Amino acid sequence: TYMYSADINQSSSDSNEGGAYLSSLLSACLLWGSNNQNQSIYSLNQAHIDATKILKNRFPTSLQTPRIMPDKRKKYFPIAVKIPSCAFY
Repeated sequence: TYMYSADINQSSSDSNEGGAYLSSLLSACLLWGSNNQNQSIYSLNQAHIDATKILKNRFPTSLQTPRIMPDKRKKYFPIAVKIPSCAFY
């Protein structure tokens, strides 16, 4: 799976936090980690979808369109995994 911060013939935007798409992707992961109590795996595809929405909200003047390839997979690798806490004896 390949993830691109911008489509062909586009430029990636930068912010004080680094690349606009990368910072949006990291924000998506942090939000998922704090908001989803029942879901233990966060797929690359869902993170990409969420990051693209964050990018459009945080950087409304950005003209970049992030892409994930191949975009027609049935399953994507996880980008984040929650491990349930348990007591070790």
